[in-house]
Amino acid sequence: MAIVLTRAFYRGGVSNITLTIVHGISGLVIFGLPIWVGVKGITPAGFSLVGVGGALIGLGGLLLFFMRAGNPLLSKQHILRIFPALLLLTTAAFVAGFVLVKR
Repeated sequence: MAIVLTRAFYRGGVSNITLTIVHGISGLVIFGLPIWVGVKGITPAGFSLVGVGGALIGLGGLLLFFMRAGNPLLSKQHILRIFPALLLLTTAAFVAGFVLVKR
């Protein structure tokens, strides 16, 4: 909701800072929480793979962000070449993590 409100009423700095904060917190939750509950034994240890998937999608987002910002970590061609494999690995990690919870 914070992103929607700041995008609707503010331009530039405030909306970008809000977007960064919300994405940072949610990314840490998607990465850290599944690993934490898997290690603590609250869920099967395999659920930690969901956190690995979160880390991979975060890596993809960072690659795209830096490419868009004009400071790519890799060349644009290289990023676009590895992106499908990165998305496939992300999906595989999410699916494997959730499948292992149901067992």
